[in-house]
Amino acid sequence: MVSIIVPVYNAEKNLRRCVESLLEQSYSNIEILLVDDGAKDSSPRICDEFAQIDERVKVIHKENGGVSSARNMGLKKAKGQYIQFVDSDDWVARDYTEKLVAGIEKNSSELVIGGMIFVHDQIQEVRSLKECSIKQKEVWERQFGFLYKEYYLNSVWNKLFLKDKIVEFFQEEISLGEDCCFVLSYLRNVSEIQLITDYGYYYQMGSPDSLTKQCNMREFENAKLLYEQARSYAVETFGKFVGKEEISYILLQDLRRLLVQINNQRIWNKQEKITYLKQFASDPVFLGMKDEITRLGINQKILFGLLRKRYFRLMLLMMKFAWRD
Repeated sequence: MVSIIVPVYNAEKNLRRCVESLLEQSYSNIEILLVDDGAKDSSPRICDEFAQIDERVKVIHKENGGVSSARNMGLKKAKGQYIQFVDSDDWVARDYTEKLVAGIEKNSSELVIGGMIFVHDQIQEVRSLKECSIKQKEVWERQFGFLYKEYYLNSVWNKLFLKDKIVEFFQEEISLGEDCCFVLSYLRNVSEIQLITDYGYYYQMGSPDSLTKQCNMREFENAKLLYEQARSYAVETFGKFVGKEEISYILLQDLRRLLVQINNQRIWNKQEKITYLKQFASDPVFLGMKDEITRLGINQKILFGLLRKRYFRLMLLMMKFAWRD
C-alpha cells in the first residue's frame, strides 16, 4: 500500500483539486493522510468531507506546527509500505502513483525519482529525466550534481520512498530546504535508486512578486545549513566534494533572492539595507565561493562582485534598475 501524505494549511482554494486527483488514481491501493496543521479557513471541514466520502481518506487534526511537523505526523500514522508526499496546492496525473510504484519495483529499488510540471498561470514547464537505474557509486557520482542543481533532489513530492528506510524525520526547526535535508538523510540509508521519465506531478508555483515578499534573514542561515548537509553527504558518500559547483550554485541563488528582497524592502532606508548587506559580505561561506561566482552569468557576476568588494551603495543602485526579481 502507498501512504500519500498531504500537509494542509489554509488550502481551501486548491485542496479539492488536490484530493480529487488522488482519489482518481489508477493505483487504488492507497491511503490518503490529510494532516490539518491547524488551518484557520475551511480546509479542516473540506478534509472531513472527503473522509466521509471515501474510506481511503484519513484526516488528522493538529495544532499548527509547520509543514515539516505535519509531514512528520503523517509519517507516524502511515500504514503503507511506500510513502508519497503531495502538497495541498498541487495535483497529480491519474497514473502518477502507479508509475512511481512500477518504477520502484522495476529493479527492487529503494527510491524512485520522477520529473515534474511547474505551473504558473496558464504556463506549464515540463521537467523530465532520462530513465536510469543507479546501483553503482560511480553512476550515482555522475548523476548527483546534476540532480541537485536541477532541483530533482530538493523536493519530496517527485519521489516514492520505502517507509522502513526512513530513519530520520523532517527537521522541524528549519523553514528552507527541509525537503532536501530529508532526502539527503534518506539517501544515506539506500543504495539503489531508479530515475523514471514520467512527470505526472503538477507543482503550482506561487506568485513571484518579490516587491511584496517579506525578507527573512534566517533564510540564509537555513540555506547555509542545507549547503553544509549536501557537502557532508557528498564527502561521506564519494570521499570528495562531488557536486561542489552545483551545490554552491543553489546557495548563491538563495542568496540572490534574499538580496533582491532586501533591496525591495520599502520600509527600510538605505543605511538599514547596507547593514544587512555587510553581514553577507563578511560571511566566510560566501567569501569562499569566488571560483563558483566566476561561472555564473554576467549579471550575477557583477552582483556578487560588488558585494564581495563591499560597494553597497552602487550595488543597491544597480539592483534598483536591473535586478528587481
